[in-house]
Amino acid sequence: MKDKIRKLVYIEPLDMDHFEGWLEEMARKGLLFERMSYWGVVFRRDEPAAIRYRLEPAGQLWTRESKDYCRELGWDYLGQAGQHFELYANLDPEAPELHTDPVVQSYALDLLGKRLRWYLGGLAALTLLLLAAVLFPVLTQQAEIANFPNLCLLVFDLFVLAQEIRTCISFFRLRRQLAEGLPPQRDGSWRRSMGWRTLPILVGLAVLLLELGLLAALPLS
Repeated sequence: MKDKIRKLVYIEPLDMDHFEGWLEEMARKGLLFERMSYWGVVFRRDEPAAIRYRLEPAGQLWTRESKDYCRELGWDYLGQAGQHFELYANLDPEAPELHTDPVVQSYALDLLGKRLRWYLGGLAALTLLLLAAVLFPVLTQQAEIANFPNLCLLVFDLFVLAQEIRTCISFFRLRRQLAEGLPPQRDGSWRRSMGWRTLPILVGLAVLLLELGLLAALPLS
């Protein structure tokens, strides 16, 4: 049996409470987080453990004093988790949380929230451009874009963009919940989030198969 196993990331770290809940469920099955790679998450096979995983905005706990303090509380730094976060883990169920006050934790997410608003604005602009390409091909001066294969690809792009927007909305949902003084709920709801992330992959495979079928049906010149 392999000591390491790789899994695709169906839950983005931006969906913080669901990503943490997923890692904790994997640990209970004996798959401990090792690192994130370009293709997903690398887990190490070990004894099942009740490990708590917590995401922190990258650079938030960057000083040696901060990391030493976290280590004293039992929180080990595991490395980068995606573009925006660092990951910490704790094996002691009695150890205090990295953040004991949800409101203070919401403040720690302010800067990332501002960056994501700009990101969402860019996604919205790109979505409008793609919609224009689908609905008004004359405006794009590319009338051939209205053919069926390209239309399928554009619909898939729109679907992926919608999932990215949904992930960002999940981040702002958690941030608003923390600002109201409510702690995160790291329960089995991550499965629903994973389902929403899996759907674009299935749609993409369907589009690819459709494209290949159309190409195969074209008469040879």
